[in-house]
Amino acid sequence: MTLMKKILFKIREGGTVDDLAGELDVSIYTLRAMIEFMVDREYLERIEDCPACPLSSRCSIYCGSTPKMYALTPKGEDFISSHDQYKPKIQQK
Repeated sequence: MTLMKKILFKIREGGTVDDLAGELDVSIYTLRAMIEFMVDREYLERIEDCPACPLSSRCSIYCGSTPKMYALTPKGEDFISSHDQYKPKIQQK
């Protein structure tokens, strides 16, 4: 499976960009560039604000920026739909 599809699956599952970079073993800079590429190509959409989050009003005060959230577009869902069985491999002991 391509890295792009893995990123889309992981974004659909939720989590932070830092965690995702670690899970996929890519640099945070590479991951952010790929996410922006997918936003530009309309596989992902940026969710500009998160009013439902109880900490949203504090985020910009404490870290100087608002959190960035992404969601799959219908185009992104279509792109990965044929690989919906993807699950991260769990090593057996």
